[in-house]
Amino acid sequence: MSRHSDLTPAMCGERRFRAIFDASPDCIKLVSAECRLIDMNAAGLRMIEADSVDQVRGRSLFELIDPAYHRIFRDGVDAVFAGKATQMQFEVIGRRGSRLFMDQTAAPLFSPDDPSRAIEMVAVTRNISAQRRAEVDLLQARLAQEVARSAAHHAGSLGQKLKTPLHTIIGYGEMLLEAAQEAEREREVDDARHVLDAAAELSSLLNQLLKTTLAETRKNSPANDVDDFLDMIAAVVRPLAEANGNRINIEIDPHCASLPTDKNMLAQSLKALLSYAVSNTRNGIITMKARSALSSDPPRIAFSVIDSGKGLSVAELDALFGTSADEAVEGPPSFSSLAAARRLAMFMGGDIKATSAPGRGSRFTLEVPIREPASRAWAPASG
Repeated sequence: MSRHSDLTPAMCGERRFRAIFDASPDCIKLVSAECRLIDMNAAGLRMIEADSVDQVRGRSLFELIDPAYHRIFRDGVDAVFAGKATQMQFEVIGRRGSRLFMDQTAAPLFSPDDPSRAIEMVAVTRNISAQRRAEVDLLQARLAQEVARSAAHHAGSLGQKLKTPLHTIIGYGEMLLEAAQEAEREREVDDARHVLDAAAELSSLLNQLLKTTLAETRKNSPANDVDDFLDMIAAVVRPLAEANGNRINIEIDPHCASLPTDKNMLAQSLKALLSYAVSNTRNGIITMKARSALSSDPPRIAFSVIDSGKGLSVAELDALFGTSADEAVEGPPSFSSLAAARRLAMFMGGDIKATSAPGRGSRFTLEVPIREPASRAWAPASG
């Protein structure tokens, strides 16, 4: 008999699996029901910055996964050991501190003695960090354009509404001045000139307001301090808020001191929420609140934008938040900005929730984790 004929089908299958396991450019790993690493190929070891599988075998994968994704990963593992195939995305922190965003497909391996009992999870994980960064950059640029376009639209609309009666006042004032000069009525000449001077000053202030609004809209560098950060966000839309007769209040919990590392994404999301509130509220109050939940795991920070505007119907809320963040949202252009803001929040490991009712205003709450420093490393495995 040939050498190959001595191999059982199980042995052949094992060899084929091992060949794929060793040669794959993606991370392939075997995981226990307790989320402990059983085995990992060379590609996976490079991704997590491990020199050998012995350094990490038996360790909990939760020590590698960003805490913001612990619940998602735990639910996925439980589903696999219940006999289902799963797909999930999460962020890992290497042993030397580098961060990678991963896309994982996992399936159960069943016991030879009991085909209904899953004994291990096999998972193929791809590094999609570059794709994720490109998506985030594109989304941030798109959201910044939406906010700038919205501000420009409202600024232009406001300018037209104010300039039309202002031009009427100027034109009528010039007629009165001309008539008074022809009749040599000096007192009326002085009165007409006062009206025209005041109108010219108002026109200049209006032009400065619109110019300042557009300039503030283009500011995209967030501050580090929570107070300064929210002041910067509010400054972007305050001219439009005041033009609509609105007042912006900022309330910060005294224990709220830390911001997430992704401050640019956070700024874009909050600008979109605040711009929506400003655009849909007249002669009202818009409140921005910040609070920390330091006792949660991981610690989180929540920002709320509360307005007294026209509000949203149940159908509108469902269109915005009852669908997947990746699905297209139907509705006015402002809905696209809200949907984009939610996607950015989810990129940061958080989400946006909303409560609203027609005529009773809206409350949007953006909650994201406060990331731990990426410099931590695994302790040596015991035993």
